[in-house]
Amino acid sequence: MFLATGRGYSLTVRAVLSITDAIWSFRVLPAWYQTVWARVGACLAALLAVVVTLIAAVICCVLFAWSGDYDPLGVSERMRANYVYAAEVLLALLFLHVRLTLPWLFTGFFERYWPFVVMAIAYLGVATSEALRRKELVVIAEPLSRTGAFLPLLPVLGFWAAASEVDFSLLLFLVGGLYGLLSILRKSFAFGVIAAIAGNGGLWYLWHRTADLQLFQHPQLWLIPVALSVLVAAYLNEEKLSDDQLASVRYLSLVTIYASSTADIFINGVENSPWLPLILSVFSLAGIFSGIVFRIRGLLFLGAVFLLLSIITMIWFASANLGWTWLWYVAGIMTGATIIFMFAVFEKKRSEVLRVVEGLKDWDK
Repeated sequence: MFLATGRGYSLTVRAVLSITDAIWSFRVLPAWYQTVWARVGACLAALLAVVVTLIAAVICCVLFAWSGDYDPLGVSERMRANYVYAAEVLLALLFLHVRLTLPWLFTGFFERYWPFVVMAIAYLGVATSEALRRKELVVIAEPLSRTGAFLPLLPVLGFWAAASEVDFSLLLFLVGGLYGLLSILRKSFAFGVIAAIAGNGGLWYLWHRTADLQLFQHPQLWLIPVALSVLVAAYLNEEKLSDDQLASVRYLSLVTIYASSTADIFINGVENSPWLPLILSVFSLAGIFSGIVFRIRGLLFLGAVFLLLSIITMIWFASANLGWTWLWYVAGIMTGATIIFMFAVFEKKRSEVLRVVEGLKDWDK
């Protein structure tokens, strides 16, 4: 066990110098040889010595961060987190060492699916960080969490630079899943936004590669996931938003969903895609029931308006293309009967109806 004394400090300096010398001799020089001469000039004993040295240095850094009793410098707990970052840098150097000296280990599966390997490491880092955080080892958990949050950017940014057989949409879904997990664990709005961007980016890239699913052919496939992501993010962070901001986000998201679904109907036509009005009806009914359950007037009214629009669209299609003009008469008769029935209910149960109307005023916007 090291102590924060002159002797301990001297031993630490010597260890750091030894590691630095080993890294320079067997890390920098092989990399330079690999670049210039396309070979690595180091014997097996030297390569193993560097591996053992780096592993020992990683273990020492973790011990220094684990407890102040092992720390030769006696720094604060917050500063001891830097030992974990140093250990991660040493692990990266160890990986580089093995990659340069034993390149055959990184062929086959690793070469074809390296983005999956990086994402697996990122998920493992986040899971390990959460386990350590629950054991109150924050000094180690926090750096691991930050590194796990940073790692997904490497396969995304390097996807086009280093070839692989991984589908880019699938990679973005994995990235979105990781940031979504971090958003839930850390209750972070920023991670939630990144997760939404990654997930929708994966969908957009998938639609972009499909000839029949372009933006101006089926806009609801492109816009509805974005609107739903914004709506979910707003509700998960409703304590950070004012009532007016939450209502604005809600209306904007709902209008985007209903308008894109309606635009899809007019672009493709009911004759070619008769299921599109049914999709709009499903969204409208979901909005109506959600408005009733959560006592939100906006969901109720918008759902009712677009449900009426979908019904009128289906009646118009049936009368114009199938010759069922009698549907207009049936619809008119049913509308008149409904109005008469509503007036009768209002006259008979005026107080109950007025109480319901007054209750609607107490609902959220």
